[in-house]
Amino acid sequence: MRWFLGDEELKQGVGETRNETEEGDERRWKTVGELRHKFSKADYGKPVTCRVEHPAYATGSRDATVVLDVLCESPPGNYISTCM
Repeated sequence: MRWFLGDEELKQGVGETRNETEEGDERRWKTVGELRHKFSKADYGKPVTCRVEHPAYATGSRDATVVLDVLCESPPGNYISTCM
């Protein structure tokens, strides 16, 4: 399992990956992983992709991607909905 922010592979903040068999079908399994990364307002709108590689996939890999909506911290009493 590999993680990307845009086209850049993320190396830090990548947690352990574990495999679990699917309930009701021990022939199938899923991979579970975690990313802990401190995003910045410069990351707003960038895609974050989780890529799993396996020879059973027709293309050799499968991606899951989301687009970031980064919220900013602000001083008490102020509210910033998004960082742009």
